[in-house]
Amino acid sequence: MFQYISTDGYNNTYRYQRLSSFGAFGSAYTSLYGLSDKYAVDYVAPDGSIQTDSLKVFNIAADTAGRKPVRPRVKPQPKPSRHERREAMLNRSRLLQIDTANKTAMMNLATFTKNYGLRRFFKNSFKTLKENKIQHLIIDVRNNGGGSVSNSTILTRYIANHRFKICDSLFSIRRKTPYHKYIKGYFWNHLFMNLFAARKKDGNFHFGYFERHYFKPKKSNHYAGKVYVLTGGNSFSATTLFVSAVIKQNNVTVIGEETGGGAYGNSAWLLPEVTLPETGVRFRLPLFRLVIDKTVPKIGRGVQPEVVAGPTVEAIRKGADYKLDKAMELIKNDKQQQ
Repeated sequence: MFQYISTDGYNNTYRYQRLSSFGAFGSAYTSLYGLSDKYAVDYVAPDGSIQTDSLKVFNIAADTAGRKPVRPRVKPQPKPSRHERREAMLNRSRLLQIDTANKTAMMNLATFTKNYGLRRFFKNSFKTLKENKIQHLIIDVRNNGGGSVSNSTILTRYIANHRFKICDSLFSIRRKTPYHKYIKGYFWNHLFMNLFAARKKDGNFHFGYFERHYFKPKKSNHYAGKVYVLTGGNSFSATTLFVSAVIKQNNVTVIGEETGGGAYGNSAWLLPEVTLPETGVRFRLPLFRLVIDKTVPKIGRGVQPEVVAGPTVEAIRKGADYKLDKAMELIKNDKQQQ
């Protein structure tokens, strides 16, 4: 199934993650091999022997035929307000939880996308961390597919203890295209490239600001405690920029699995939608190539964790959060050494 799932380079962590989530394996299996009435399944029995069983496909219509619908007596709940719905949505995307007794906090970040109030969220969060004298911070970006580079840069500035660049190079091979009428928002993207991208000796159009500019750490509410960053196959784009910028610090430990996003670079910068005229097929068209760190070997892999915490049969059986458990174990060990 891997050949039908796109990925950065030769990285397979996203492919495994994709097939393990939200019924994707069953959907992919039936799409590729069709639906059968019966399946032969090999499995490992408790005594270690390999057994084979035959399973019939589940027919939900037959299973529910003739049943009378059961309507539980549930007291109707008031419909949440628009503000409450938005707050719930925001909390699913970014949330800070603090254990003041143990001086530990966890920041869940599922996105760096705009319109989620991340700038204010980061400001309030790191102010709260300082006020509560939090010594250990877990930042969970396992399901963060990226978003605004400005937002990931702000987070990096609160953590970084050194000045940093977003990338070593950011360029496009051309400004114009004869197929512009099929590209959504072409006028604005073309205007952006004319204003901010200049041709260099290599013939490419470079976004020089990010190639040259160094960002400095935040002075107000800068966090200097121990940081544990949880990564995985769903960590892409701006998330990879953040992890790459802080991974070498002594007070930062990256835990989990290889990021889905490439460590050397990516093409996730200006991605207008294209609609093909004959088929109506739509796809995203990268306009820039971004090289995060030119010293990283070009082997098509993501950012490697410093502490590997991969899935195990036992962890999956128990429904354990093995990456978070590893972070808590490191925090416990650090406290014992103090």
